[in-house]
Amino acid sequence: MAELVILNIPSDLSERMHRLAQAGDEAAERWFQELWSEYPGPFECFLCGAEIEKQGRLATLAVPDRPAKKGHKPQMMISLICAACVGLPPMVRWNRAIRMVKRMHGRQFNFRLAGRR
Repeated sequence: MAELVILNIPSDLSERMHRLAQAGDEAAERWFQELWSEYPGPFECFLCGAEIEKQGRLATLAVPDRPAKKGHKPQMMISLICAACVGLPPMVRWNRAIRMVKRMHGRQFNFRLAGRR
């Protein structure tokens, strides 16, 4: 039975590691793969619910969690997505992610996905 695993990590760490992994840093890539090492798998895709086997390179999706309380760092929710969802156009992928987060936190939950300009 597939298990949906959602990890919370500080947003500054998530942004830094995503940026390094996209630039081809092997240590950052290894860090993302090690996030899932303590879970036996198979995993469930965050966006479509498909089963993901624990083999090869795993694709992750990071979305903002609820706004942080005063004195706490903002958090990101990180979960796995399947190869079919990775291949979706970015607008479709983010539309599904936003819809899922709003189901989890309520319709009034608003956040910005836009990067720094």
